[in-house]
Amino acid sequence: METEHLSLTTKLIISGIFSVAMLALVWQLIRFNVKSRKVISFMGRVNNLCYEWSMNNLQEIINGNEQSAYVWFYSKMPQFDVLLTSERPLTLDEWFEKDDLKKLFDGL
Repeated sequence: METEHLSLTTKLIISGIFSVAMLALVWQLIRFNVKSRKVISFMGRVNNLCYEWSMNNLQEIINGNEQSAYVWFYSKMPQFDVLLTSERPLTLDEWFEKDDLKKLFDGL
């Protein structure tokens, strides 16, 4: 009878450890999903800014005096996985150089 009690205790401990591990996994998946959405939103914002800049400066681009913001700004954005795994905040001034930001916002 004493061995049955130990096996039940062992089963309870294993179940508890498994439950905690599953909760930790679910928590990490939720955090990953939230961060993914933030990265997608950030990348979309950068895309919209580049589009607006390019539309406002379309004649200069057509004349060959200027390149699209996608060339000189968007192409400098890190890839999705770098943004996703980084601890740096998803702000423009954190990921882009000040000169590029100034040019972008001056042209809007």
